[in-house]
Amino acid sequence: MPEMKKFAAKHEGKLMLLGIAKESDEQRWRKYLDTSEWDWKQIVSGKGEENYVLRFNVQGFPTKILIGPDGCILKRLVGEEPGFYEELEQLIK
Repeated sequence: MPEMKKFAAKHEGKLMLLGIAKESDEQRWRKYLDTSEWDWKQIVSGKGEENYVLRFNVQGFPTKILIGPDGCILKRLVGEEPGFYEELEQLIK
């Protein structure tokens, strides 16, 4: 997540981050967020229409999904990959 935070800061105004957690203990998760350095919007995946883990077909954590301004998924990555941020750099241009 530190790389994601640096990348988002570099592209402020061009990129919006949204963290989606799959947590059974939402109170514990919120307490963790209060002490973390992740300063982007965070939500908990719910049930039914709000089960974003299911809706976005998340197979592992962390999963990064880049969605373009038109709402289409441009890139999906599970885990961390060295070239990911270089590729994002090109997509943002």
